[in-house]
Amino acid sequence: MNPPKLILAKGEACLPCRRRKHRCDAVKPVCGTCAKSRGAIDCVYAIRCRKTLEQRILELESYINTLTVVSPAAAPNRSKHAASEGARISSSLRPTLPPAPTSVPANKLSLDTSPCAAIVQSLEEPEIASWRTEQEIPCGARNHLIALFIRFRRSHSFEFNAPRLLFLLGLPPSHHRAPHPALSNAIMLYGCLYAEDALRQLFERALVHRVRKDLQNALAHADRLVDCTRALTLLGCYFYGMFKPLVGHYYVSAAMSLAVACGLHRIKSLDLNPQDALSLIDPAVDLIELGDRINLFWTILSLDRMKSLLCEAVPCGPRNEDITSLLPCPSEYYEYASASLQQHGASWASHGPESPFGRSSSESPLALRVKAYTLFSKATLLLAQSQKSRGGLDDHLVADARSTMDAISALTNRLEAFQPSGVESTDISSTKSALLAAVGAAHAAMIQVNDIFPKDDLDVFVRQKSACMNVVLAAREICKLGYEYFPLILGIALVPAYQFLVRTTRNEDGGRSVQELLCSLDRVKTLMPSEANAPVDHMWHHPVFV
Repeated sequence: MNPPKLILAKGEACLPCRRRKHRCDAVKPVCGTCAKSRGAIDCVYAIRCRKTLEQRILELESYINTLTVVSPAAAPNRSKHAASEGARISSSLRPTLPPAPTSVPANKLSLDTSPCAAIVQSLEEPEIASWRTEQEIPCGARNHLIALFIRFRRSHSFEFNAPRLLFLLGLPPSHHRAPHPALSNAIMLYGCLYAEDALRQLFERALVHRVRKDLQNALAHADRLVDCTRALTLLGCYFYGMFKPLVGHYYVSAAMSLAVACGLHRIKSLDLNPQDALSLIDPAVDLIELGDRINLFWTILSLDRMKSLLCEAVPCGPRNEDITSLLPCPSEYYEYASASLQQHGASWASHGPESPFGRSSSESPLALRVKAYTLFSKATLLLAQSQKSRGGLDDHLVADARSTMDAISALTNRLEAFQPSGVESTDISSTKSALLAAVGAAHAAMIQVNDIFPKDDLDVFVRQKSACMNVVLAAREICKLGYEYFPLILGIALVPAYQFLVRTTRNEDGGRSVQELLCSLDRVKTLMPSEANAPVDHMWHHPVFV
C-alpha cells in the first residue's frame, strides 16, 4: 500500500519549489527537493503577511531606537541622555557580546563602532528602502559592519593586514587599487553575523544577493580575482556562521578552486616578481600584499579541511604534496621582514621520521595551527574509513593511523616547547588564541586516531584520557580571552573530547570537565545568530564525524 501523499496548505511550500513547480515536503530549514538539487542550496520560505508586518514594525522601531538620525553638523551636539539611552537599547539586542571597540585607525575610513554611532539617514520611507536597489548602504551602517568584521575576523581564522585593508576600503571606487565591490559587500555580510538582530535582518538578504551578483560579474571578466577569492571565502564563512554547512562548503570549495587557479598554493618565496608565467593575477606590490595572499590560501585550506567534516563532504583542496606555498605568518611578520625565517611549505604535511611537526625551528603560531587542523582532519577521515571497512582493519590503514599518531605526538611536543618571538607580542591574545586552538585540535586528533584501535586496549584509553584533559585545558584557557579571539573551528575539535567524556565519565571531576566544554559550546552559540543554536546543539550531541 502506497503511503498517503503529503498535502500542503497554500503558501507552505518553499519559494524555489514553487518557482520551479516541484513537489515540496516543507521540511525546514531545507526541504527534501532542494537538498537533492545540484548547485547552491537556497531553500527559502515566504513570510506570512502578519509576520511581514511585524518584521516591518521591528525594522522601523530599530531605526528609531538604535540608529541616531542626525545631520552631520548636529552629530557632536547629541545629549548625554540620548547617548546613554542608545547604548542601553543597542546592548539589549546582543546582550552576551561585549561592546565593540571605539578606537579609530589612522586612515580615511571612520570606524566609530560605539552603540551610538551616528548614521545620517532620513526617516522617509523611500529613502530608507532605496539602498536595497541602487544606493549604497548608509555610511554609518557600513562602517559599523566593517568594524565588526575586523574585530571578529579570527572567529574563522582570517589573518591579514588590517590597516592596509581599511586603507583600501577607504579609497574611491574609481581608484585602481580599490577593492572589488564583491569583497566590500562580503565584508559587510560577514559583519552581519555579529551585528544586532534588527540590523542583521535589515541588510543580510540584500548583501547576499549583491555579493553573488558581483562575483558573477567579476568572474565573467576575470576582474581582481584575489578579491573574488576572499569574497567567496567570506560568503562561505557567512553560511557556516548561519550553520548551513552544505552551502558554506559549496562556496569555500569555489574559493579553493579559484585560489589554486590563481597559483596561491605555489608561492614558494617572498620574491615579488611573478613566480608563474601563466598566472591569472598581477604580482603583489609589496610584502604585505604577498603575505595576505599566503595567509588567505592557508585560511581557505583550514576551512576546507575542517568544516567539510560538518556535512560529510570531501575537501576539494590540492594534495599535500602539491602544496609548495610558504607557511602562514602573522601579518606583522611581513612588515618587519620576519617571514623569511619560516619553513618552506613543501614539507609541511610529511609524516616521516624527520616530520616537520616536531622540528624546533622558527615557526609561527599560525603555522602550528594549520598543522593541527590538518592532522585533525586526517585523523577524522581515517576514523571514518575504519568504521566503513568490513572484515577488520587492513594493514595499510593501521600503518597510516600509527604514522598519523606519531605526527600528532611530535606536534604536541613542539607546542609544549613553543616560545613566542618578539614580533608576536604586538597582539598577545591573538598568539594565545592560535596556540590554544592548535593544542585543542592536536589533542582532539589524538582522540580521533585512537578510536580506530580496539576500545579494550588500556594504552588507547590512557592516551585518549590524557588528550581529553589537554583539550579541556585549552578550552578553559581560550574562554578567558575575549569573544573576538574564540575560533569557531575549535568548536568542531571539542566534540570528540565531549563525546569521550560523556562515554567514560564516572566521577565528579569528569562532570566538571563536561561542564567546561559545555561552556565553550555556549560561547560558540553566542558568536552565531540565534537561529543556528539548535543545529549547533544537535551537532555536538549527534556528530556525523565522530
